[in-house]
Amino acid sequence: MRKVTLNGGPLAGKRYLIPDDMRKLSRNAHPDGHYVIDGDTGTWTISDEALGDASAAIAGPAEPVGLARLAAKASTGYRALIVARTRKRAVELWNAALPHVTDAARITRSNGNERVRFPNGGLLVPVGLNSKGGRGMSADVLYVDRDVADEDLTDILPALAASEHGSIVHHEGAE
Repeated sequence: MRKVTLNGGPLAGKRYLIPDDMRKLSRNAHPDGHYVIDGDTGTWTISDEALGDASAAIAGPAEPVGLARLAAKASTGYRALIVARTRKRAVELWNAALPHVTDAARITRSNGNERVRFPNGGLLVPVGLNSKGGRGMSADVLYVDRDVADEDLTDILPALAASEHGSIVHHEGAE
């Protein structure tokens, strides 16, 4: 694990503890850009899609946002952890995501083992930071509740180590 300082973009000036082999950090599951990690700094790079024709983006179909986007990503095979300070809050967010889950998914609601499994390996799991949740888990996306400070993510960030495209989505309150 190593600390990096992010330059430019939406998280400018923030410091994160990341796995040693991480070379890219995305702010959300479908970013306008990402941070390219080099040594102890991350530099914001705007994606080609964000630089494309703005009129085409306006005319196109509306992209899902928030928890709907997270459920859509999980349905394509991404493994997502919904992270909150308490397990109870993480389960509340998880429940808010359920209306956006496709019928093909298998939903487990047993207390303490809530999860959504998609046929292609995608996963949605609520994790409370107060319950040592997420230990030993592997994820592509961490969907972080708005009340969780960046420094509180230290214990959960190793879950992104095995992902080629690990990203952190900050929940802004749009369910």
